[in-house]
Amino acid sequence: MWIACSIMVIAVVAQSAVFFRAGLKRARELNIPREKLIHGCRSAAITAIGPTLSSCIVLLALVAVIGAPSAWMRLNDIGAARTEIAVATMVESVIPAGSNPTVKLAYTQWAMGLNNMGWMLVALLLTPSMGTMLNKMNSNFNPKAVKMVMHGAALGLFANLLAGGTLGKAMPSWFAAGAAVFGIVFILKFFGKNQRLLELSLGIAMVIGMTVGAAYYYMTL
Repeated sequence: MWIACSIMVIAVVAQSAVFFRAGLKRARELNIPREKLIHGCRSAAITAIGPTLSSCIVLLALVAVIGAPSAWMRLNDIGAARTEIAVATMVESVIPAGSNPTVKLAYTQWAMGLNNMGWMLVALLLTPSMGTMLNKMNSNFNPKAVKMVMHGAALGLFANLLAGGTLGKAMPSWFAAGAAVFGIVFILKFFGKNQRLLELSLGIAMVIGMTVGAAYYYMTL
């Protein structure tokens, strides 16, 4: 099972190496300074800490449902950690009563595979047209206004995620969100000229939020 699941993980690692190499090549063609490349890579690495920690938590939950090899594979391919655990939970409710572990594993693997296929199909169908659509919008409308709309869409997306993680949830979620917002506002306000710290601001805010939320949760047990 470990060998079979490792094929997907190896493919993801290989793709990452190919894309990283292509990005470096393109950066050289665009004459992007090496210093900026290093800053970008460092910022991405620090920012990835928050999502990685959340994936580790989901990994522990998935191991109990589908075993370690499959959980390892599923959290390394396309999709989102929370959709994987949601799919596994839904499958538990439709598996025939009295099914043996092999049948349960088969149901779960098929459900997760179809879930990931949906992600890939949507990306495959919509991604190629996004560049064309953006070019048409820039040619028909004020590019500055288009850029503002894009920023507004991104803000709305993350605001929706924040609302989903706080509205109707327990106080630890609110403390985590508030601490993260306070952290990033504090950095922007008092360290706005520190380029290196700004690169790490999102990752730092995530860590602050998770730390405060977890601390409050355990203090109130």
